[in-house]
Amino acid sequence: LFFGLLKIHIAQFIISVSFLHAYSQCSFSFDLGPNQSICTGDSIQLSAPGGHTYLWSPSYNLSSNSVASTFVKPLVDTTYYVAVTDLSNCTVTDSIKIFVNQIIEIYIINAI
Repeated sequence: LFFGLLKIHIAQFIISVSFLHAYSQCSFSFDLGPNQSICTGDSIQLSAPGGHTYLWSPSYNLSSNSVASTFVKPLVDTTYYVAVTDLSNCTVTDSIKIFVNQIIEIYIINAI
């Protein structure tokens, strides 16, 4: 973090400007990888290593929304987001879209 105080002298006046600039770079990163496709009814495992706490969203159709690796079973195309926080309270986020291929059943009736 950087804190600063800037003083500008103009003739006999002193102008004080206080500013706060917060900049922090996390010491870790991760990538959920490319978007994936599954069939209706299937599940897929998503993993976000490298942190201390995890928050996946949306939280429905997940095996758990607060672990590094979770299984998702979406019913429709869904983009999942994860926020990963390390011990120094630095948070990194990523997302992945899971496309759901609908199963189409075709019945052929013997018309002889």
